[in-house]
Amino acid sequence: MVPSALAAIGLALTGCSGSTEVMSEVSVLPATLPGSGYISVVIEVPEDVELDVPTLRLGPYHLINAQLNGTTLTGLFQGAPAGEIALSSGGEVWPTDAVVDEPADPHLARIVTIGASLGMGVQGGTPSRQGALMSPSAQLARATGGMHTLPLLVPGLLPQMGASDLRPPPSCAAPGTGSFVSDAALDVVATAIDPSTGQFDYAYTREDPELLPMNLAVGDFRVGTVLNGPDRFSQSFLAHLVYDAEGGIGDPVFDVPLDFLEELDPTTILLFDVYGNDIITPIASSWRLDPGEMTPLEEAQPDLIALIERLAATDAEVFIATLPRPSLIALTAPQRQAAIGHRIDAGDTREQAEAWADDRLAAIDARGAALDATVYEQAERFSNIYAVPVNAALVRIESEGLEVGDEVLTPRAFGGLLSTDGIHFSDTGYALLANETLAVMEDAWDVTLPRVDLQAVRAQDPWRAEQLANDGLDVEQCAAYEPTR
Repeated sequence: MVPSALAAIGLALTGCSGSTEVMSEVSVLPATLPGSGYISVVIEVPEDVELDVPTLRLGPYHLINAQLNGTTLTGLFQGAPAGEIALSSGGEVWPTDAVVDEPADPHLARIVTIGASLGMGVQGGTPSRQGALMSPSAQLARATGGMHTLPLLVPGLLPQMGASDLRPPPSCAAPGTGSFVSDAALDVVATAIDPSTGQFDYAYTREDPELLPMNLAVGDFRVGTVLNGPDRFSQSFLAHLVYDAEGGIGDPVFDVPLDFLEELDPTTILLFDVYGNDIITPIASSWRLDPGEMTPLEEAQPDLIALIERLAATDAEVFIATLPRPSLIALTAPQRQAAIGHRIDAGDTREQAEAWADDRLAAIDARGAALDATVYEQAERFSNIYAVPVNAALVRIESEGLEVGDEVLTPRAFGGLLSTDGIHFSDTGYALLANETLAVMEDAWDVTLPRVDLQAVRAQDPWRAEQLANDGLDVEQCAAYEPTR
């Protein structure tokens, strides 16, 4: 880890600016700030104050997109521990009239997330700035005021699957996630260039490359990756975007996210999909639905137990979401139909082809259920480990729907809870995951906690049907499509 990142951790935990020199007070609006951060602030500074904008920090973290106009400073506040807060620049410190509010519960003072793409907030096939801000842990932190810093990517760094990327109606199927992400990575290579050297540098992928974020979830990670670090390029590429924002495109990542988690001294740890990629790869990769692409149970289960044991030893409160049943996600239906078609072309009867596909999906579901059971067993074993029944919630919603305002949402394609890739959630879907976790927290701590307002999130959700229709997609025709051979 770079020294600046280590320094940022220390600042985050103390709430101090790191300097002993105190000068005149500055004014901040709003004067009461949430520990979760990521809100715009307006700061009035005395005329005699000289600021070095690139080094500006409000509290322990850089002020993102800082702009100084005369004596008025604006930017994005990234959060801080509860209490008084200072502005610092170039080694000097100025007290402010602002105060960071206490979180809704002391357990939420420092929230850290690990896992994979759901925890990362991936949408439309790729990570994004918007996805990080609307990830389930970010929405939970905003609702409760808990500190939870984010690895914000520069806007527009990676393309996402939009209406124009989907196949034409009536199927409106998403392109292969793997190829889409690979093509997106090529776009990054062309844009994240150090102007002084003309070379690619991961530092140019992040808004604050010095920050070690509290959301350490990395897409494509499996349980073993969280324990041992990346072992292939795709994982290293995404890890660089999250917790190692420096170096060239081919530089490996040797660091392990679990080590960083322990350094951050969390009070609460969230895992939304830590074994998702151990299970779902056969569905995401191709029509073959090959159970052999899953991590063997004799490997994944011991890794999951070892991970939970290490998390339990932190003394933080740990909330582990069960895996949404793989056959339930929107991508499964077109992959199943493609499998049936290929088997019929190879000589199977329809009945044989359907049985072949369904047997494979059942094997995938069973593996997910086995790891879900492991989470429940470990929750019984450790007093600070809690299972969040996300799978049960989605099974119920698939059957009954989820009322949000005057809409009824489902996890089916274009049902409102998933993004266009058919795997990752919409803003509203991630809000649902946050609320399911908050419900378990309430029971665990015997408290009442705020919830994410699903209707408010839905109104601004870029993955809602109205927005896709505005982008030229015939959503009604797509949603009504029932794949047949």
